[in-house]
Amino acid sequence: MKLRVLQYNLLCRPPPLHNVKHDFRTDRLKVFARAAIAGAYDIVCCQELFHPGNHKKIDQLANELSRGGLRYQYRGPESLAAHDIARFMWVK
Repeated sequence: MKLRVLQYNLLCRPPPLHNVKHDFRTDRLKVFARAAIAGAYDIVCCQELFHPGNHKKIDQLANELSRGGLRYQYRGPESLAAHDIARFMWVK
């Protein structure tokens, strides 16, 4: 049995923490979702998708991955996400 896993650090910081005018978060997440789906991965794990200020973008990513076949998801504890790095996982 083969299991294809993708783990990626997306560095999707909340708006107040940007050090540049535009970090292209929306574009980067769309490209990541397309690549994850095209790669036919069974499990996709993401790090540094910070909850505060990114809820809509994370939900859009989750919806796109779900439409691509990664229907089940795990989101790390809110307490961790609020203070540190959020962890997410999607599974076929």
